[in-house]
Amino acid sequence: MVSEYKVQAYNINSSSGFTNVASIGISGYLYKNAVEMLAFDLSQNYPNPFNPITKIDYSLPQKSYVSLKVYDIIGNEVAALIDGWREAGKYTLYFDGSKLSSGLYFYTLRVNDMSITKKMLLIK
Repeated sequence: MVSEYKVQAYNINSSSGFTNVASIGISGYLYKNAVEMLAFDLSQNYPNPFNPITKIDYSLPQKSYVSLKVYDIIGNEVAALIDGWREAGKYTLYFDGSKLSSGLYFYTLRVNDMSITKKMLLIK
């Protein structure tokens, strides 16, 4: 991906002419990887609210190191659902909250160094 630009300076009394065209590029490999990293997805759990089991779907565009954890309202980790390498694809897992109290919980999918967090409500 290449972008071209020109610069023109202004002050209160006048302006300069434009500079020659300059360009800046991002290699296709870096750009492709950046787009792929943004393409992973974490769906809202279903049902929500739930009691005591809920379904969580996520997808990966490429093989990645994945962590999916559940946290309580004050940030304590209450469950580690995934922690390891996964191939590209769509995944479904089920979270059992039967040992937890009713309340608001957060689940976070981390893929390499990026993350998505969603809320879910357990009502008993």
